Amino acid sequence: MCLGQARHRSENVPFVPIVFLCIDPLTNGGNCPALFVDPTSGDLLFQGDEETDVETRAQTARHSPMGERETMVRIPARMRKLILEALSAVENGDPVH
Repeated sequence: MCLGQARHRSENVPFVPIVFLCIDPLTNGGNCPALFVDPTSGDLLFQGDEETDVETRAQTARHSPMGERETMVRIPARMRKLILEALSAVENGDPVH
């Protein structure tokens, strides 16, 4: 099993809300790149524009071919610091705003 393989909830697992970590600071309020964490599994959820450029997808597929249920999203570089800070806060058990 690939470390990044998605885990899906079974009907027997109690509902735990997904935690919002950060959003693109240049957002206008809709359809924004954002980062979330599943507190039960620790899995990260990225929201962003799907990468559709054929050459980009071909380059990445040489390292890790896309699975049938996978997609690639592009997150703006301006979010790097926010993502790192949010992940650090989660690792340290700090509240995330």
